Amino acid sequence: MAAWTWVRHARFLSPFYWRKLDRDPPDAIRLPLPSLWEREEGEATDEPSPRAATATLEGTFVFFGESHRLGDNDSTWLPEGSSAAWRAELHSFDWLQGLRALGTAHAHDTARELVGRWIADHGHWHPVSWRPDCVGRRVAAWLHTLDILLAPAEDRLRAPLLASLGRQGRYLIDAAPMAAAGLPRVQAFTGLALATLALPLPPDLAGAAEKSVAALSETLITEDIRPDGGLLERCPSAQLRATEALLSVRAAYGAAQVTPPAALSLALDRIVPMLRFFCLGDGALALFNGGQEETAARLDAVFDRAGGGAKTPQGAPHSGFQRLERGQTIAVIDCGSNLSAGRAEAGAPLLYPLGGAPHAGPLSFELSDGEERLIVNCGAHRLADDRWRKAQRATAAHSTLTLNDRSCGEFDSDGRMTRGAAHVTVSREESPDGVWLDLSHDGYIGPFGLLVQRRLFLSADGRDLRGEDRLVPGGGEMGYGIAPFVLRFHLHPDVQASLSADTPAVLLRTASGSRWRLRAAGAALALGDSVYLGSGVDMRRCQQIILTGETEGAGATVKWALRREDG
Repeated sequence: MAAWTWVRHARFLSPFYWRKLDRDPPDAIRLPLPSLWEREEGEATDEPSPRAATATLEGTFVFFGESHRLGDNDSTWLPEGSSAAWRAELHSFDWLQGLRALGTAHAHDTARELVGRWIADHGHWHPVSWRPDCVGRRVAAWLHTLDILLAPAEDRLRAPLLASLGRQGRYLIDAAPMAAAGLPRVQAFTGLALATLALPLPPDLAGAAEKSVAALSETLITEDIRPDGGLLERCPSAQLRATEALLSVRAAYGAAQVTPPAALSLALDRIVPMLRFFCLGDGALALFNGGQEETAARLDAVFDRAGGGAKTPQGAPHSGFQRLERGQTIAVIDCGSNLSAGRAEAGAPLLYPLGGAPHAGPLSFELSDGEERLIVNCGAHRLADDRWRKAQRATAAHSTLTLNDRSCGEFDSDGRMTRGAAHVTVSREESPDGVWLDLSHDGYIGPFGLLVQRRLFLSADGRDLRGEDRLVPGGGEMGYGIAPFVLRFHLHPDVQASLSADTPAVLLRTASGSRWRLRAAGAALALGDSVYLGSGVDMRRCQQIILTGETEGAGATVKWALRREDG
């Protein structure tokens, strides 16, 4: 049954329900909540730049590169042609920080006018504007910008704003537990917790709110954040947003001098080290499952706020990732299944682009040398049409093996994974010489009867990465016929690649001048064109190393080695 349907939420359509919420509306703010995440231009890819904030002054909203004008008479706040992600972003009001940052009287007046207009247009339930995660984000955004929304000279907005915040916060007591699992539930929890701390409540509702916060925090650590700290979506960008949200809740409890739920502290103890896990040598995030690089400055701000010196984990068995780190070389490998994320309850919001989306990239990896990225996945463009979105989620868009030009994962019309690697095995062995990983996935068992195996070794000094990719019989219905395969290594746009003139090898040179050489046996070696979508908005041309061959009888084996050659 759909998680967000008119039937399940019939009570939210009842006028009696809203009268209950409106009883004894708050007339003051109990706890001011200053913004924790004020950033310079470019530090956050999901918040408006000054240019986007300036466009907002003229009624045009730009999110993820998608632009729509909100007409003066558009009471729906759902412009024709706008995407679901764009609409959710509009109703979240995260963009208020952009207007606040402009610092002009006109910008602050516009912020107040738009908030007042939304209150007048959306006082009652709607499946978009009152989705629990959207409400949670909006409550947090309003509470963190009260310094401009309730400026001393502005009295007209005060009563309706406080009444609306009270209504939304009380609504979350009932609705937050109904949010979709993962990042949406974290966002709904955040709004509920902040509203409970910041707004006065009647005694009966105060008790209900505190119980709901405590229960939902327990749900986060049992259902949404895995024991190794990975968020349900397996998306580094979603991990970042969840971490920021939970840190804002912890800060609010500190400001209120109230002891937070024990589960909140446990959630942060898990989620922060796992966010570090996803960082490559440049301090930004690896690209998996619809995530973007974000920026090192944004991540540094999160880690500074989190405090502590927890060691970066090297393996995440519950989330399905491994990390190899030796010398100045870092590799992050996807060795998990996305079928559980892909089988999310029908009707639950797929938060692409903010929360990512499952990709068919099992055993793919990203590699950095110092602060420079070398081998990457293609990433995900936030404005991709259906054709591009399908392409960027396919196996070929990842640094891994593709069989018979077919993705090892398939998706339904809602973007959820319906077929893919169900079983991924991992074995890790460390020694003074380096670290070994033995991996496999069954994503091609059904269509071809072949199991994909990948073995990786990173030397102790980080200058030698060796790999062996194999296709071996594993059962299935199709037998072991001849099928072409392609092993891809997508290269970062700042890496220059050229074929060696004397031996079958590829020479790689980074922007700083570091040189690496890739050699391979068991497949033909070539260079091809690729694209890099690390920012989520810009599309950059790059190259890829392509190893091609055919399965024969018992499968196929490709051995390769990537070594750094300069001093």
